[in-house]
Amino acid sequence: MVKNPVNPDLELWIGAIERFQNAGLDSVSAIHRGFSSYGKKVFRNPPMWHIPFELRRRMPNLPIICDPSHISGNAALIQAVSQQAVDMGFDGLMIETHINPEAALSDKLQQITPERLKEILETLEMRNYCLTSDSLIDLRREIDCIDEQLIEILARRMRISREIGLFKKKNAIPVLQTSRYDEIMTNRLSVAETMGINRDFMKELLEILHEESVKQQIDEIERTTHRSQGE
Repeated sequence: MVKNPVNPDLELWIGAIERFQNAGLDSVSAIHRGFSSYGKKVFRNPPMWHIPFELRRRMPNLPIICDPSHISGNAALIQAVSQQAVDMGFDGLMIETHINPEAALSDKLQQITPERLKEILETLEMRNYCLTSDSLIDLRREIDCIDEQLIEILARRMRISREIGLFKKKNAIPVLQTSRYDEIMTNRLSVAETMGINRDFMKELLEILHEESVKQQIDEIERTTHRSQGE
């Protein structure tokens, strides 16, 4: 069983798994325990579900076990994390259990009694992953269409970013302008909230878009500079 690294690094996790496989071990599985992060947080180790999901996509035959105890860091959250892991198709759960959690020598806040474990396991709702209705297929097709539109819009956005980069070069304007960045963040986050989009998700998305936009501008400026010097 290969635990995920402390930092959210999928390549590092895959590398560790492959080293065991390349050594001839046939029975290798992964343990998802969440990842470290800064700032105020609900979980001890936020799950960052997209990372084990990508691991599943890239290594579809690898069993992946979820550790709700280390993700939660709080016994009260274990059931919810366990249900989410089941919903996402994890191959099993690793839950810390102690006959007397208060007397546990380590991690007592995330320990549950055997009786509580039995209660959690009995109340977990198992999903039927073999059943795919026409309605679900239609919804997935709609998602596919939306994703294609998103990709086209992102391509347009990056093209415009490159044009902005050339304009800034021509007019000796700095690529990074904090006032514009602050304006975008304030405006977009406000609009997103009115549309029911999670603020933290939108903030992270905007930060990624801004970082790539700046990179596109710099790359375009350097490319045209090298071309003009070559001429």
